[in-house]
Amino acid sequence: MFGDGGSETGTGSQHTVTHTYSAAGTFTVNLTVTDPTPIQTGTKLKQIVVAPLVADFSFSPTNPIAGQTVTFTGSATGGTPSYTFSWAFGDGTSSEDPSPTHTYNVTGLSATFTVVLVACASPESCDSTSREITFYNVGLIALLGGVSAAVLVAGVLLLLLRRRRRKAHDVPVLENNPDAEIADAPPRRRGGNR
Repeated sequence: MFGDGGSETGTGSQHTVTHTYSAAGTFTVNLTVTDPTPIQTGTKLKQIVVAPLVADFSFSPTNPIAGQTVTFTGSATGGTPSYTFSWAFGDGTSSEDPSPTHTYNVTGLSATFTVVLVACASPESCDSTSREITFYNVGLIALLGGVSAAVLVAGVLLLLLRRRRRKAHDVPVLENNPDAEIADAPPRRRGGNR
């Protein structure tokens, strides 16, 4: 008896069986051997621990840019192999491949998608995990950066041009020349006071 309600019988000097546990836990396996000649019975008890199923995954590249294909790798521990994997990529698409590849459509400056993986060891034993993946549209960012730089340069040139025009309209004042006359000053009288 396998400790979860399941059992199996066999005959012979050696007997090998397989059993699948549908849930995690600690189970006591009971082996009973009977020899008919002469009739005698022996029993052996042993505990077996079935670890809980844990799903996990990674993806590469870890910092993808728009248009780049991403490779996902699913993994699972615990439960009873073999495992099945179900992916939801966060953009309405999915896959049943253990290590799928996927290309996202990114139209803005950046986009973030939540990827969900469900790993199952049996229909009754499943675990899920999720991660966010963010894409940056490097081409669009560079284009907008170039436009911003051009606007900045145009603004600086316009400012310099305005300052130049202002200087051209200024009236020069020669401070070190006593004979120089300022345009707005009244004319000097020659001779003394009368």
